[in-house]
Amino acid sequence: SYYPEKIDRITAIDCEQVQVPVTRVNVNLFVSSVTNLPFQTASFDTVVCMFCLGEVEEVDVAIEEMKRVLKPHGRLIFLEFGKADTQRTEVMQKIVSPIYKTVTGGYEVERDYFAIMKEHGFLLPECKVIHQMDGKNVITGYLYPGIAVKA
Repeated sequence: SYYPEKIDRITAIDCEQVQVPVTRVNVNLFVSSVTNLPFQTASFDTVVCMFCLGEVEEVDVAIEEMKRVLKPHGRLIFLEFGKADTQRTEVMQKIVSPIYKTVTGGYEVERDYFAIMKEHGFLLPECKVIHQMDGKNVITGYLYPGIAVKA
């Protein structure tokens, strides 16, 4: 199992019905949008969001929804492809991004997720862009991993 022993229950959302793998952890899947979560305020200690926000047009609404369902001092663990941190590569992203969005169904790679999380009042104790530049992956070569803490 991928989960530590202290994890015995996971609540998950997806925009469509998917097969939940069999695991020792009880997984409850809800078909929903991240911009309208079907949960009570302050319901969760932790929210995990991986490669989701890039597909959401209303990213500010999505982040506020995740913040709403977090308990005080709850953690939003996220991982997204994002904005380049060098001017040269940022220009390349701007040129290629419209084509990339068409091919990927709208995935947005020009967002600075650390700045966005701070704008929504999250604390980011540690954050650093990870470069995955291999000479081929200029557009999505910047990963934004982070743990945002609800203030």
